[in-house]
Amino acid sequence: MAREKSYDERYISQGPAIEVLQKLGYQYLSKEETERMRGNLHHVLLTTVLEEKLKELNSYEYQGQIYNFSESNIRQAIRDLDEPLTNGLVKTNEVIYETIMNGRSYTEFLPDGSKKSFTIQYIDWNNIENNVFHVVEECEVERMDGRGTVRPDIVLFV
Repeated sequence: MAREKSYDERYISQGPAIEVLQKLGYQYLSKEETERMRGNLHHVLLTTVLEEKLKELNSYEYQGQIYNFSESNIRQAIRDLDEPLTNGLVKTNEVIYETIMNGRSYTEFLPDGSKKSFTIQYIDWNNIENNVFHVVEECEVERMDGRGTVRPDIVLFV
């Protein structure tokens, strides 16, 4: 027996939720676009968007000059956000939450040959409009154990 449209979860909740999110400024991405941007079903980050925004939003000042973070530190900041589940889901979520909220420090080599740590922020908390917001429905993610996938109804990316 076919499901009636009026009882279809996509029709009664997903669609309206996505419409509200789009009105709030979220950009809709298709499943195919999202998969292309992620690279594979293991990755849960939109790496290309993240890299671009990390470069755009972060710099540091040293002796009155503004400098960009090194490519290696930008790549490490992306890797650090993709925390493995080795310590369990709760602990992993706590680490990711702390990283997103507070950023992480990375050592930069300065023009005078010295080294100093500066913080890379993942979200611009002062000017929220500087961030990019995406919404995706039915975004498939491969399980850590490799036994199939999970597919949340709606996923939000900042």
